[in-house]
Amino acid sequence: MNCKKAAVLIEKKLDHPKNLSLYERLYLKIHLLMCALCTSFFQKSAIISRALKKGYSQKETHDLDSQEKQAILDAVLRKT
Repeated sequence: MNCKKAAVLIEKKLDHPKNLSLYERLYLKIHLLMCALCTSFFQKSAIISRALKKGYSQKETHDLDSQEKQAILDAVLRKT
């Protein structure tokens, strides 16, 4: 099991939970059961995601583009 793939699936799950395939959901669930680092990353990412969603009003939306998301993901993965 690959942590980089799990990190991508975690972000996908947080952004669009219904867009994960059955295989992706199972892969992620199994990986999280076996990997404490990815479980911690998932929990922290979920907290950040909820905080960001709460902080923005409906009038102003600031979605990160794919390059910004990738830069954040790369920075997190370098620290693990």
